[in-house]
Amino acid sequence: QEIPDMSAGDLVSLIQGLLQSRNCRKMEVSPENSCCFCLTLRSGTILIGFGNCMLYLCMFAWYLLYHERYLTSSTIHTSGLGEGLTVTSLDISIFSIFCIQILVNILLLVGAVKRIPSHTIPWLCANAVSMIITMIFIVITILFGTTKLSLNYNEYV
Repeated sequence: QEIPDMSAGDLVSLIQGLLQSRNCRKMEVSPENSCCFCLTLRSGTILIGFGNCMLYLCMFAWYLLYHERYLTSSTIHTSGLGEGLTVTSLDISIFSIFCIQILVNILLLVGAVKRIPSHTIPWLCANAVSMIITMIFIVITILFGTTKLSLNYNEYV
């Protein structure tokens, strides 16, 4: 038997068709309603919300453990959570940020499970504000790292 002549485009489309049928055989979701790894938007949102909740809870636990260990082992200045006398403004800020992030991630989970799209808006707003603040800090560090922030060259680089 003779092998029919195939163009390069035909060969590429044949290989892509084979790879797509092998990767997502049971994909019942339209491309408009799909997330990464062949998940639906709903299951992807649930995964992101649950993952973020666990991340922020672990980060807060790490902050409490590390912060207390640092304050009790340090000889520089030990006022704060280590002695239990005062709570600094940094502790209050970090606690409030973690609480807000946990709440909006729980709201994201509830909105995804109960199919209420308006419950995703607080999560979007909180993360947008977080990204804007992070970008501002990055720009300030890049522009004023060695002069205004009193960083030496090794700390800056």
